[in-house]
Amino acid sequence: MFARISHRLGRLYNIMQINRHKAEDEKAELQSLLSDISHQTKTPISNLKMINDTLLTRRMTEEKQKEFLQAAGSQLDKLDFLIQAMVKTSRLETGVITLEKKSVPFTDTLTAALNSVLALLEKKQITLSVDCPDHLTFFMTAAGQQKRYIIFWIMR
Repeated sequence: MFARISHRLGRLYNIMQINRHKAEDEKAELQSLLSDISHQTKTPISNLKMINDTLLTRRMTEEKQKEFLQAAGSQLDKLDFLIQAMVKTSRLETGVITLEKKSVPFTDTLTAALNSVLALLEKKQITLSVDCPDHLTFFMTAAGQQKRYIIFWIMR
């Protein structure tokens, strides 16, 4: 009887160790994601500082000012997205929310990524044409929307 109890306690201990290691791995992964998102906020902040400095120190037409303000709006959208991602990641870590996969059109993701670089393309007088089938989809989670920014960084 003692051997059977000892065996069951050993199995329970092994299961607890495996669960503890899984939890540690998940925590490390979430911390890495938060660190990555935090690092990604530096670029839009730097861009906003440059745009602000340019608007304050240079004379330009109203049309050019509007272009700079639109570029600032794009950078603010990126910051908003990244901050929301950090909040969602934090909620995931605490178990407040769970992930749900959904099929989304790739064209939506590509369009969002392209919108963030249009001003840069126009400034450099670069023409971009995209041929993407409308039926192309992929699975994405709420946290997986970073794929837009992956596409953005590749295009950069």
